[in-house]
Amino acid sequence: MVRVLQRWNRVREMDSPAAFTYTIALNVQRNRIRHLKVRARRTLLDRSSGPVAPHHVGEVVSATGVATPGQRAAVLLVEWLGFSASEAGAMLRISPSSVRSRIHRAKATLQQTLGSDTSG
Repeated sequence: MVRVLQRWNRVREMDSPAAFTYTIALNVQRNRIRHLKVRARRTLLDRSSGPVAPHHVGEVVSATGVATPGQRAAVLLVEWLGFSASEAGAMLRISPSSVRSRIHRAKATLQQTLGSDTSG
């Protein structure tokens, strides 16, 4: 919104200020996702850190793609971005217990795929 407001003199003259605002928001979100992917890759490729610690589960689940999209979203919000299950549930429009269940299933899938204990 700040970007739109900074350019409001030009934006209000456009045929569709709402479309411009939507495009800006979409691009900001795409950039954020791109940065998260880079962070996950760097974490996974850092071989000097040894085995994957439990707090890196979100990065591994996201990067490997072994979980469903819903499970990855729950893991990223809670394990990686630090939101509570209640906050993540509100964002995903599901109950906090469903968030915890998705995280548990994603970790179980990851554990089975990697053959190691990552459940914390």
